[in-house]
Amino acid sequence: QLSLELDVTGAKIASIALIAPALSVSNRVFLSSTALGWSGLTTHSFCGPTFEDGSRLCKVLKMIDEQILDTSSHRMTSAPGAGFEVQELIESIVRRYRDPMYDSFPEMESQVSYFKKVEDAFANIRVPTILVDSEIDSVVRPELNLRVLKRIRARKDTLLFKKQQEIRHTVMASTKEQAYPHDPVNGYNKQFDPMMDRIVSFIWR
Repeated sequence: QLSLELDVTGAKIASIALIAPALSVSNRVFLSSTALGWSGLTTHSFCGPTFEDGSRLCKVLKMIDEQILDTSSHRMTSAPGAGFEVQELIESIVRRYRDPMYDSFPEMESQVSYFKKVEDAFANIRVPTILVDSEIDSVVRPELNLRVLKRIRARKDTLLFKKQQEIRHTVMASTKEQAYPHDPVNGYNKQFDPMMDRIVSFIWR
């Protein structure tokens, strides 16, 4: 079970809070981060150190990847290839928790979609789990996260921020004190405290 594999301290994990979890990254993030990872370049290479460079490549990167748009607008450097490395980690988990039935019927595995395999792997969680995500999260896949949570056979809860709340992936876990320095108004999750209250209440229920 994933709950056992996640135990790195010797103490049993009692519950899990998944905040915008990357059970699979979006295609756009994967493509942009793969390009940066293979090139060995950073967003500075395309958009300049102050991100004021209006080059065509810089505009394309910002259009493709919400994380790059966010970080560049706040003059921060996006880690090259980060999404690619996350995707590799996800795939290693999926391989480890693949259905053992495929060992006996390998031809069946090729007929199962990638996202179904992701669902099968993460549905192995067997401890109380709360999922927090946003309808406008374009970095991960909220719809996949919700499907996984639905299959988990344990107590569970969901907090899904609505589109009009404008809470993006990059600010989901940010308090007001952690707001982007160039965006003190929108550079953090304005619902952070209620979100934590919900998580704590779920854990101690």
